[in-house]
Amino acid sequence: MNLHRFNVLEKLGAGAYGTVFRVQDKETKTELALKRIPMGDEKAVALTAREVKILQLCSCPFVVSLQETWDESVPLEGGTSMCRFLLMELCASSLRQVIKHFAGRLEIPVVQMLSAQILYGLDYVHRQGIIHRDVKPENILLSVKGRIKLADFGSSCPESPNLAPRMVTIWYRSPELLLGTRNYTTAVDLWSVGCVVAEMLLGSAILPWRTELSMLKQIVRLCGDINRSTMPANLDLPDLDSVQLPQYSSVQPSASLKKLSERSVLAYGLIRNLLHVNPDIRPTCSQALECPFLKVQAKACSQIFENSTSAPTSSQN
Repeated sequence: MNLHRFNVLEKLGAGAYGTVFRVQDKETKTELALKRIPMGDEKAVALTAREVKILQLCSCPFVVSLQETWDESVPLEGGTSMCRFLLMELCASSLRQVIKHFAGRLEIPVVQMLSAQILYGLDYVHRQGIIHRDVKPENILLSVKGRIKLADFGSSCPESPNLAPRMVTIWYRSPELLLGTRNYTTAVDLWSVGCVVAEMLLGSAILPWRTELSMLKQIVRLCGDINRSTMPANLDLPDLDSVQLPQYSSVQPSASLKKLSERSVLAYGLIRNLLHVNPDIRPTCSQALECPFLKVQAKACSQIFENSTSAPTSSQN
């Protein structure tokens, strides 16, 4: 495989470590997404290698599929550079674009369908022993048929008792991560999902704060007290004693919470469970899929998964 096989149609976007293009295979006329990562950046190369390994492991209809990867020397910034290329399925849009377009007017059945697919795909990823660590609307793509595709696994990693702290974009970062823990679990992804589901209903982020302390204070106000008695005893929280957090006898009402409850009582119940300050109490993906808000859509996801020729037989349960 090499770059000459493709017509570059447009630049889709650029991130800290790579650029994504919409390309067309000259032979098959199929349109695909092509990600280019310069090999001179060691961190970018390491993150890309991790992403490739995870995408090769996670063959699921709700995870973006990796078609091919190769290294090639190409003209870049006035010279020639060795780059790594990732050829992936092309998606029509991102959940961020959808949320922005509908601005809080997404219909409840659509939110149910999208939420169920996010959780089903994430459940598959978790069953492979992987924590995504950056679940947010930008990293959730939609195919031309409107199917969710989890993407951007550069920050993902296998579960481990000693992980890098403070991963996840701050608006979607769980309280244990904000407090610097290293022994976190897949529960950090479930907190992020709660934020995403709330954002689909509200049309804007439920916790749009810029600093860790302001995030923690708002989380306490909306979700409950964070202290030694409300967090797991075995969870290392190195920054808990160094921050002054408010303590409330009950969760404080807010315009956001009231709006969520008004839009859907069942959705509100799911979000409150996902946004529990204690990670041990948050539901797993499979438990969340059993909630009344998503139970019907979860069955549809299961059917899609079972009918997918790319899904490993051993994981179809």
